[in-house]
Amino acid sequence: MSDAAQTTPNKSLAERICDLFGGDRANGYKPEMRKDDSGKTRPVEVHRWTKPPSPELWRQHLAGKLGLGVYATREDGLAPFGHADRRTAAKPRS
Repeated sequence: MSDAAQTTPNKSLAERICDLFGGDRANGYKPEMRKDDSGKTRPVEVHRWTKPPSPELWRQHLAGKLGLGVYATREDGLAPFGHADRRTAAKPRS
């Protein structure tokens, strides 16, 4: 846990998450999904923010009203965290 998260007990959860995972920009989408013309399921509404995500965006995300993806790099080019998805291939049917 970062020093910012440990030394700010009076901050809200959204503010502490913002401090930890702020990044320099973000993408977001509303949880409502629908199938497009190709049959793929996609979010109905997608947002792209070119500034760091605010505590308000994190509040909406924590409340389940907004999916939020953060670009981890900061203005100095460093990333305070990293994430990778591990996907397994489907097993062939016998």
